Amino acid sequence: MSILAYCYGPLSTEKSLFCKNFSKSNTDFKLIEAHKVRKKITGSILPGDKSLEIKTIESIKEICINVLNSSEKQNNILINGLFLNSQSRINLVESLVDKVKANFKKVAIAFIEDDATECFEKNKKEKELKEITFDIIRSQFLNFKMASTQEEADLLISKVEEYGGRINLETKIWGKDSIIACDNLKKVADYIKHINSF
Repeated sequence: MSILAYCYGPLSTEKSLFCKNFSKSNTDFKLIEAHKVRKKITGSILPGDKSLEIKTIESIKEICINVLNSSEKQNNILINGLFLNSQSRINLVESLVDKVKANFKKVAIAFIEDDATECFEKNKKEKELKEITFDIIRSQFLNFKMASTQEEADLLISKVEEYGGRINLETKIWGKDSIIACDNLKKVADYIKHINSF
């Protein structure tokens, strides 16, 4: 069974780095970076008017359908960052069900950092994220803090730390704080494969 996982939350260097490193370690996952798809269509990584946003979502759907229907080994997906509420995410998945031949598991991963100011300062150093203003970051933090407290995600990651080759993910799973400790991000993929889908 294939997996469609999406990591949503405020646009941040930490979330982008986690997604990139995860897909490098787990080559059976294709990384779709929603902000880059949006930039190709609209010229900006930020959401624009409704018609352009529909084009962005349609483009992402098309990529998902091709990957999930592929007979290649890389038929799992990790989407980095659609700005979608819970109902929109469910609509995205439901629109794929009719067009994808095989069954696939859906996993929602919320990735949120503790501090909007720190996130903004880190983003300013990254070429692709520096156009995001502090007001936008603050707004995203408020929206996703509410989403995380409503337990929309199967897995909420608040921090990724590395110590001497080991990785600790500070997480909240259905309202309970826990730390996932593992040797590498392949182990995180195993964990994702076994958590309940939404």
